[in-house]
Amino acid sequence: MLHAFLSKDSMESLRLILTLHSESMERLDNLWLSSVSAFELVGAGEYIINTNPSSYSARGEMTIALSGEMMLLEDKATNQTPIPHSDLFEIHALFSNSLAWMEARTHITQQRDRPTTSHKNFPISIIAQAVIFLSTFRRIWTTLPCFVRATAYEKLLSIGTYLYGPSLSPTVQRLPLGLYLQKAPPHGAPQYRAEAHALSMVEKFTQIPAPKPIDVLETPNASSLLMTQVPGSPIGQLLDAITDKQVENVVFDLKRYIAQMRAIPNQVSKFQICNSTGGKILDWRIPDSQSGELRFETEVDFHNFLTRKMTGDTRRRAAKLHAVSHAIVFTHGDLYPRNILAENGKITGIVDWENAGFFLGYWEYTKMHYTVRHVIRWLADVVDQVFEGYRDELRVENMLSDLASPF
Repeated sequence: MLHAFLSKDSMESLRLILTLHSESMERLDNLWLSSVSAFELVGAGEYIINTNPSSYSARGEMTIALSGEMMLLEDKATNQTPIPHSDLFEIHALFSNSLAWMEARTHITQQRDRPTTSHKNFPISIIAQAVIFLSTFRRIWTTLPCFVRATAYEKLLSIGTYLYGPSLSPTVQRLPLGLYLQKAPPHGAPQYRAEAHALSMVEKFTQIPAPKPIDVLETPNASSLLMTQVPGSPIGQLLDAITDKQVENVVFDLKRYIAQMRAIPNQVSKFQICNSTGGKILDWRIPDSQSGELRFETEVDFHNFLTRKMTGDTRRRAAKLHAVSHAIVFTHGDLYPRNILAENGKITGIVDWENAGFFLGYWEYTKMHYTVRHVIRWLADVVDQVFEGYRDELRVENMLSDLASPF
């Protein structure tokens, strides 16, 4: 069985490692002392250690990659203590996926048998009271002077960093009292106002569980967006540990929320493709949107902009599809797995609305494929089940985005 799992060369290497120099000091190259916690993680396949054999040197050093970081193992005893053999790390890496799936099976069983404690089970009266309190707090808080609010945010930032540690994003920090704060230089204020407006529209027209905007503050030193927290964990962290039935629930929720989102009317601008306020779009697929004032009156203008730097052959291939008219709908624009929060197989929050605005009907679908092209379960079992059609649009968008400069 081991011979079938490993290659012929790997089996021969393993046999040599376990027999070579069995009576000498080099026999110790099969041993590696580690902490108990590190041993458990490596043993369960949760960490894969990739080695680079060319990094070995005569001085008894080896450089290995660990979770994207470089780690150096070296002999500090002048070649008296052998370092771990690289082939053993490589063989462990081959087993890690299988080990991790065994752990995932145990985790799924535990999740399935655990009683549901969803926030949706809260009494309606408590939810209603919380909504009334939040609305009143927002009205009162935003009437306070800017320096009072700015001082409060600085204090809350310090407390939040102490209690919860830094966020994955340098511009976002969790705060006490169920709040989050985004902070940027002063020029970020228009972007924050657009995001707050998008969140207000989502709150008004849909039942999507999104953060509630509380305050956009601009001072000479910084701009800030204060909002409420939504529960759950990024679905990208959960995909390998949830059941097929829970994936179906996620698809059902996402279909419902996207349908509600697409029904939000554009009542603010003559521009058809714009942000929620009618202003410039911000989209990571379109590098110029990060610096220029981009918004478009028609679908034709938008498509012409996307293909303006393409060669004749590429433009001709795109033109056939771009000749088809598409509905223009409200779009999140960055439904990346980390921006969709879930709990017990149900979507509990959708966050990061800075790219939101009115875009072509296929844009949400093609953007969900953008930069996430190799997460098969996410694309095949979720994204492609949520959207019907748009496969031709995806092929064209993949072609154009591959050729477009990221800068």
